[in-house]
Amino acid sequence: MTASSSTVIGVDFGAPSRERNQRNKIVAIQATQTAWRRYKIDASGFNARLLQGGPPGWTAAELVAELVRRPAKVVGFDFPFSLPQALLRDESFARAAGYSDGAFHGWRTFNWFVASKLLLRDPLDFSVFAPWRLKSDRARLWRRRQTDIACGGQPPLKDKFQCTFQMTLLGNAVLSRLSESGRYAIIPFPGPRRGGNDIIEVYPRATLLGRRHARLRRRRRVRRSLHRHSLPRG
Repeated sequence: MTASSSTVIGVDFGAPSRERNQRNKIVAIQATQTAWRRYKIDASGFNARLLQGGPPGWTAAELVAELVRRPAKVVGFDFPFSLPQALLRDESFARAAGYSDGAFHGWRTFNWFVASKLLLRDPLDFSVFAPWRLKSDRARLWRRRQTDIACGGQPPLKDKFQCTFQMTLLGNAVLSRLSESGRYAIIPFPGPRRGGNDIIEVYPRATLLGRRHARLRRRRRVRRSLHRHSLPRG
């Protein structure tokens, strides 16, 4: 299918182990450009699922399949795409999870390794990555990237409280499969611009900073827009 040059999709990502829970945590909303800097949200495409009466979201495997089948010009995910350079360059960090060729050094190797170990099945098995969540090693593992510091983001491997650990790992398994489809380039990492479509990491905390209750208001506006354009009930 030809990619839509006017479609943008935002994904509110989550990483429960069970697929039934993923369908409540991984939610996608589609916007279609109508004019310069103007978009509409209607009940077509990805948004139709929000009005079907069942779980509003997708499993990780379902989302990959749908994004390949119906590619968008830009897809934004709100999970950490990568790790701090200090961890990527740390041979002991890579070895702890079973990687035997030294340090990861760059994102591509880290991404490939995570995707090769984390199969999209039910339930997800994160056990191979258990050494990356040791309580005794949190000072090293809970490091933040420079972008996390600038945008108020959480450490990619934080596994307590506001947990991003499983989101980072499952998210990379998703990114790897979307990259392999030939439909998308993963920004900002080097590689061919495949299909003319981009996947980017977004920072909701940064965009909502200083705007009290902005997220709630946006959710209400999206909900009203969807119902105004709702599909006929049969």
